Amino acid sequence: MAIKEISQQILKKILTRRAEIEELEKALKTDEDLVFAALKENTKVAHGLFTASIDVKAGRRSTAWKERAIDFVDEARGAGEGQKWADRVIAATKSGDPIEKLVIKISA
Repeated sequence: MAIKEISQQILKKILTRRAEIEELEKALKTDEDLVFAALKENTKVAHGLFTASIDVKAGRRSTAWKERAIDFVDEARGAGEGQKWADRVIAATKSGDPIEKLVIKISA
């Protein structure tokens, strides 16, 4: 059954909850940044139920452009030239910066 009128109370509740979420996200970011910085300085995690670490993943290249670019270069320069061109571009570029992420787990 559809409601007949959207009350001011529900609209106020939505805005209040959005503000609460925003404040919680700020507090969470502050706490995560603090722990992340401490881990970077090799600070030990207190013995207990939880563990914290930094997960590092190698940077990667985005190759979403590759197939379209190969087709375009093949049309402009001839068949097979697009792959050669793409190989040169990839060889001349470096991977992105490594991605570091704070990981908190419950220890087993």
